[in-house]
Amino acid sequence: MNVGFFVPVVVAAALASSCDDEGGLFDSLRSESSVYYYNQITSQGAEDQSNLTVDFTVEGDESDSVDDVGYSREDEAPELNVRIDDANDNEDNSVQLRGVNQNGASLFSDRARLANDTSYTAVSYGDTTTGSIDVGLFQQDQTDVETGTARFRVINTVNSNILNTFSLDLRYNDSSDGEYFATDLTIGEATDYQSTDAGSLNL
Repeated sequence: MNVGFFVPVVVAAALASSCDDEGGLFDSLRSESSVYYYNQITSQGAEDQSNLTVDFTVEGDESDSVDDVGYSREDEAPELNVRIDDANDNEDNSVQLRGVNQNGASLFSDRARLANDTSYTAVSYGDTTTGSIDVGLFQQDQTDVETGTARFRVINTVNSNILNTFSLDLRYNDSSDGEYFATDLTIGEATDYQSTDAGSLNL
C-alpha cells in the first residue's frame, strides 16, 4: 500500500538530479528484462552433483551474471537483469546466454531475443558425459491468478541418453480419466501454463 506514496518521490529525485548525474539515477529507472536461471546439468556417475556449478551470464546492451550456481532443487532461482534497446528491431538486439564450469570451460552459448518489462526462465540441461549441454529460454506469464488457484508449467530436462526416456506424457491431480495436459514432451520443451486449485499438486 505504501508503494504509491514512495514511487513519485523517487522519480522526482531522479529528475531533479539528472542534470548533474549524467543520467545516473534517472538511468536506473529504465525498464529491463529479468532472467531467472536454473541449472539442471548432470554428470553420469558423479559422486557429488553439487560440484557441477555454472557461471551464467546474460549479455545484451548491458550485462548481468551469477557465479557458482549448483544443481537447482528447491532453491529460488537467481534473477539477472539486462536492458534491451527496444528501438533496435534487428538481430543485433538479441542477447547472449553463456555458461562456463568451475574451470572456465564453456558449457553452452546461445542467442535469444528478449523484451524489456518481461520475465523469462532460463534452464540449462544435459549431461557432461554425453556432451549434450544446452540452454532453453521461456517467457513467463506474470498475470494475476484467481484467488484459490495456482498456475504452473513443466520443462522437461530428463536426459534421454541416460534414462532411455525420450518424451513425457503429463497429467495431474484428479485427471484419473486419462486426460493429459501434455503429450510427447521432449527434452528442452515446456508445456503451456496450467491452472489448478491451490494446494498439493500430484503430477
